[in-house]
Amino acid sequence: MKIKLLSAILTALMAISPLVAAVDLGDYPSFLMKDHSLDAYVVVGSAAAPGDVVGAVDLAARLAGESYEEVSTGGATVTVTGGKSEDVPLGYPIGASGYLDTTFTDDDLAGLQDSEVTFQSDSYNFHDEIVLASTSPTIATSLNASEDDYKTGIYMEVATSALSYYYVFDEAINVSTATTAQPLTIEFLGKTMKITGTDTTTPHTKFTAYVGDTYSMNIGDSVTVEGKTVTLENVGSTGSIRLTIDGTLYTVSGTETHDGVEITVDDYFYADALAERGATLIMGKQSSETYSDGVAYKKVDGICNDDPTDTDCWEWVINGLNANAAGDTGDDASNTYPTIGVKSIFVINDDTDNPVTAGGCYKYPNDYAEVCFDAVTVSDDDYEIVTFKYQDGVTLGAATDQKTVYITSSVEDGLQVEADNLFKVTSDTRTNRIWLVWNQTGDVDGGVSVWYRNSAGAKTYAGTIQNNTVATNNVTARVYYGDTKSDNVEIDLDPVVASGAGYVNITLDILGKASSDLATGQDDIKMYWEVASSVFSNLGTTASTEEADELQVKKGTTSWNNVGTKDEDHRSLYGIVIMNPKSNGASDECEFKVPKEQVFATVSVKSTGTTTTSGGDTVKKVVPVTNAVAKLDSEVSLPVGKHLVLVGGPAVNRLTATALGLTYPTYGGSGLLPFAEGEGYIALVDGVVETGKYAVVVAGWEAADTRDATSVLQQYDSFLEQLNGNMAVKVTGVSASEITAVV
Repeated sequence: MKIKLLSAILTALMAISPLVAAVDLGDYPSFLMKDHSLDAYVVVGSAAAPGDVVGAVDLAARLAGESYEEVSTGGATVTVTGGKSEDVPLGYPIGASGYLDTTFTDDDLAGLQDSEVTFQSDSYNFHDEIVLASTSPTIATSLNASEDDYKTGIYMEVATSALSYYYVFDEAINVSTATTAQPLTIEFLGKTMKITGTDTTTPHTKFTAYVGDTYSMNIGDSVTVEGKTVTLENVGSTGSIRLTIDGTLYTVSGTETHDGVEITVDDYFYADALAERGATLIMGKQSSETYSDGVAYKKVDGICNDDPTDTDCWEWVINGLNANAAGDTGDDASNTYPTIGVKSIFVINDDTDNPVTAGGCYKYPNDYAEVCFDAVTVSDDDYEIVTFKYQDGVTLGAATDQKTVYITSSVEDGLQVEADNLFKVTSDTRTNRIWLVWNQTGDVDGGVSVWYRNSAGAKTYAGTIQNNTVATNNVTARVYYGDTKSDNVEIDLDPVVASGAGYVNITLDILGKASSDLATGQDDIKMYWEVASSVFSNLGTTASTEEADELQVKKGTTSWNNVGTKDEDHRSLYGIVIMNPKSNGASDECEFKVPKEQVFATVSVKSTGTTTTSGGDTVKKVVPVTNAVAKLDSEVSLPVGKHLVLVGGPAVNRLTATALGLTYPTYGGSGLLPFAEGEGYIALVDGVVETGKYAVVVAGWEAADTRDATSVLQQYDSFLEQLNGNMAVKVTGVSASEITAVV
């Protein structure tokens, strides 16, 4: 075995993780949180005084209010450097033609490789590829995904085999000649992998490799592997090494497994002086493994529960390892040389799968790359509410008691009456109130008269949309948001009436941006309004009743989807929010939130060299804590797996006694307490009650003293100066001057 220079080992050891800063009371309550959610119990003694209980309630209430999630409000500006980013219309695959590509190399993503590898004295060119399916991932809404629980949310769904990574050889290479003595060493998904052999049968879809992490260590060095501390103790002249795992001594040569850690001695350096010896070790749950095409990337339990972070949800794609494999049928169709890659097999297609929304990513193994839903292009503030409502008793000109469809906008001048089809207006006219009334005096059984509120506030006749025996779109008005005209949302009328009875379809005709696939006419929203006895009578065929087909959304260019009985808010592909169709339909009403422009999802593909800068249109949304927060000490069995806030002294709280190293119960007169008569006490201990968990003691000589201590901790942000840097403080009252550090 080749002996490496000790200096090379020392150089490799320069990359040591920094020490984690110590936690003190000034960090309260951040160390009790996990991903911004409370990960602690407030524990009060079962023998506690009422004052202790009240103090515990105060602390639990404050802590529960600290749980939050960061929620995108939309409209964030996202800049991706060293990656690929695109605005994709809702409902479409991010890799669809005209949006993101489906194959990404180092020219697209900083951090991907394009280099050469040395194998058995020869060099071979290779490059990395990140590959997306052309049909997935997809930006989904409740109406295109048929997942009602999405409501108004926008999510990124993923089908099986949608995400792939390939280590691509650019020339013929016979990987099947790899051996332990002459391995093929490659950087695969950011990890060093030494291929030491392959199967012997064509098309060579199996290989064996060292896959654990590589550690170059000197005598006395320690590293953490699989949660255990591994220390190199000695190196023998023949390459065997001695090491301890969590204090237990083992001798290893070749590849051996001890205490759940597989160790391979990859290289060593022996010298007469003990301090000069060193070794390169490959260690992990497994340091060597055999992989086959179609098996889990890293098998844990062999079950994929549709979790992208589960390595069982990624599988190997291996083919043609015996040099130039013409006719290679691997997933990377562009590559006719050996295929080594992984692909996703998880499926994320409903709310129970936790699809990512704005601000979330699907990560490749080892965080080597990610596909992200970065933002929504329209802020939640940039919508107007447009309402269509049956209304009678309206006076229009000389006519009184008219039965109308009343259209309103929440934005001043948020609607525009169109002059092209309405002969009484000579130019397009802005308004925020429109009345539609059946007019029997028009051509062929009449039509719909259109009235609007003019700038002086008067109801003004605009003209009539004539009856059509075959429905066609008659542009009557359009949504007009603020100073920016929304040419993409028309309000069309199609009166179809014979002999005084029939209906009028009022359609929000969604044109979409010219660059969007919605320009083909998808996503229109249609309302059916009944005409009876020559007047509007109601929404749908029956008044004051929700009906499925009274409100429809077009899916594609021809089919319609009934949504009139859905009882949640829903979002269309254009981005329009349809407000509770069932409830509104029962009131003969339709209500929509219309964005100032078509909504897109900003998506990106990134790798290890990519940086992202966001304008930060996010807010902290308080997340209600629905699980138990408060416990009695008699209800807590150690280990409990959570941090603890212990209220009450060691005479009334068993766990407080444990935290202070005392026997339960220990009373004030014992001389053992760290506080005296008239004092409250707050202390932070680490790993005393439970390994790896913090405990905060909030106690006092009497119940009133404990109550003072809980009040100080409840108002921790007012006393940061007194708490910061201290592991324990004494409290004689609820003011800064009454809090002193315990040295």
